[in-house]
Amino acid sequence: MELSKVHIDQVVAEYLRAWAEQDPDLIPGIFTEDATYQEGGYAEPMLGVASIRSYWQKKVVESQDNITCRHLLTSVDQETGRVTVKWEAEFDDRDDSFRKRIMEVALLTFEDGRISSLEEYWTSQKIRPLDQRQLPG
Repeated sequence: MELSKVHIDQVVAEYLRAWAEQDPDLIPGIFTEDATYQEGGYAEPMLGVASIRSYWQKKVVESQDNITCRHLLTSVDQETGRVTVKWEAEFDDRDDSFRKRIMEVALLTFEDGRISSLEEYWTSQKIRPLDQRQLPG
């Protein structure tokens, strides 16, 4: 089955919208029920959309603010069905008390129009300390 770059870009846009809007309820529409999500090559993958949604609740909703995302690249290997995407994001990391910028590359596979596997690799840089008076708590 040929993977449409247009469709892939729409799914990636929805993924980045879910992140920027901190909306884990969008996760089931992006990932298959039995999807895997892995941070880096050696981490244990999260299994299933419920696990991914829970991760997003903790990582995105509870520890990040003021998120902006920009999709930079999509590459599709029609022979293997492997998709590579690249995006950049900035956010306030409340756990670390810094504004951060990250550049991420994700390796994706698709099934029935949704992501069935996501393996992400990223690097980050601290932009500036957050104003402590604006942090919750």
